[in-house]
Amino acid sequence: MNKLLKSVLISSSIFASYSAQAATCTQDIIAADIAASTGSTNATICGQQVSWAAALNNQELVDIFSAIGSPGDTVLPGVPGDYQIIVNGQVFFAGTTLTQADKTAFLLAIGYIEQSAALASTSLASTSASSKVSDTIFNTIINPAIQTRTQQQQSKTLQKLIVSVADLKYERAQFTDTNDKGNIGGFTASASYDINEKFSFGAVIPYDYLSFNTFQAHRTGVIIYAKNTLKLPSSFELSTAINGNAMYTASQDRVTNRVTQLGTFGGGFSTRLKFDNNNSNFVPSVAFSYQYNQDSTNIQDNYQHLIKLGPSLGYRVLDNATIQVAGSWTKDISQYKQLQNGNDFYDVGVEGTWLISDEWQLRSGYKKVLGLTNFESDSFYLGSSLKF
Repeated sequence: MNKLLKSVLISSSIFASYSAQAATCTQDIIAADIAASTGSTNATICGQQVSWAAALNNQELVDIFSAIGSPGDTVLPGVPGDYQIIVNGQVFFAGTTLTQADKTAFLLAIGYIEQSAALASTSLASTSASSKVSDTIFNTIINPAIQTRTQQQQSKTLQKLIVSVADLKYERAQFTDTNDKGNIGGFTASASYDINEKFSFGAVIPYDYLSFNTFQAHRTGVIIYAKNTLKLPSSFELSTAINGNAMYTASQDRVTNRVTQLGTFGGGFSTRLKFDNNNSNFVPSVAFSYQYNQDSTNIQDNYQHLIKLGPSLGYRVLDNATIQVAGSWTKDISQYKQLQNGNDFYDVGVEGTWLISDEWQLRSGYKKVLGLTNFESDSFYLGSSLKF
């Protein structure tokens, strides 16, 4: 049983994390295993009343807690399938195979792990506040939609306030290893102010409601940033930005009804190199972002170093419309003590804009997450901006 803690954490690293009482729970599990070997069929684990079928022997109890070492394993090695465990009247492992989803649900039910890590900094899924911040910085602040022909021809007026009045988003997502499906809906309000032709600063306030089979959450916060844009020779333009952020998430576990409050704090920098020739309607660019975030979870690995890199290609359609396709690669470069290192993924998307007037612009888009082992996502958004 010495490898129990690490085995459970590795298998659940992206979806859930240790609860504060995990160490005590481990001792309970060891005691329950000893009890099973002497013929006992019940025990108290993590404060929960747990019982099991008489046919369950001690080796099977050990296997249930430690045999599955990584996501994707579906059969419990060496166990004939005669096991059944009951937690406060709820039956687990009643089938002939033991899946990762079965194990996660059981560990959640006894309180050994917490659902909140799907929301924590170490997660690459869009349920995480750190992932939300990184995505907002990359796609909204450092690499926004290109200007239309009309906007390009207008001389830039200093001291302009730009307000995003309605950025609405819907995302359909799923944790594939646990078959936990859900929806994320929300909006983003933002404002930026041009100090001069080179410098601007702004703030973004996002809000999301996350509703999954096993948990629900409200997430909000603020991202503040300062941005510098430098014109280079040969129609190149270099933009750089620094940012700080504070996010708050309140979640409720649908399995245990446990309510969790999570704070996430951090900052970072980003840059973009864009080529925009007045004689061409095509506008290529490449952007890079680094973000550091730390959350208030009571675990050792409660931080994340995240980099994002990707190209985009915009095209001016008529005088008042644009379309832009983009892709990015995101990698967690943190050196965790217990969690898996080196996780990464890709996303691809398309965005269109329409300039209704000199002051009002509409935009809409779609993005898909690719390459995450246990998470899939499709998101759609509709927004507008006003210039004063």
